[in-house]
Amino acid sequence: MGQPRVIGKNALIGSIVSAGFGIGWVEWGTLNLGGTASTVIRVVGVVIGVVLIVRSIRLRHQQRVAQRANPGSAEPSMLASRGYRLVVAVEAAALIAGYLVLGAIGHGTYQIVWFALVVGVHFVVFGRLFEFRFYFVGAALIAAAIAGLIVGIAGGGVALVQAVTGFASGLTLFVTPLVTIVQYQAQQSQVEAVA
Repeated sequence: MGQPRVIGKNALIGSIVSAGFGIGWVEWGTLNLGGTASTVIRVVGVVIGVVLIVRSIRLRHQQRVAQRANPGSAEPSMLASRGYRLVVAVEAAALIAGYLVLGAIGHGTYQIVWFALVVGVHFVVFGRLFEFRFYFVGAALIAAAIAGLIVGIAGGGVALVQAVTGFASGLTLFVTPLVTIVQYQAQQSQVEAVA
């Protein structure tokens, strides 16, 4: 068996980004829902996202402090890699193109589905390029897209399609940083126990 995977700066930065986008997905999912439930869901989504962002920022700060004491342990940034930039550029182009086309042909209901599908595929490619855990995120977002599509085909209106796709995508992007935070804290506990 090989060495266990180390949760580093890329994972913590990814947690911050993921939680932020999780808030966005929940907001989009409630866009056409009405009433008190919609407001409560939005507030809960923001609170969950902010808590995850703040915790990830704190852990990243602690990690930076530790890296200053041991500069040779710095992890290269995934965000600076050519593969990352290429995938994100293709993703952005696909998101915009699909959004415009679906709107132009009168299928704006499925714009959220398209976004979940494209973002899911982007994470699957990240799984191939960077780290296996991205496959799970990608699969969950693709499943959210499929669920939203099925709801739409079955006669669900825009509010239901957005709710199903948005909530499933938001949940995925909240669970991802939560798992990272738990794994990072467990990793740090093991390091402290050895020291």
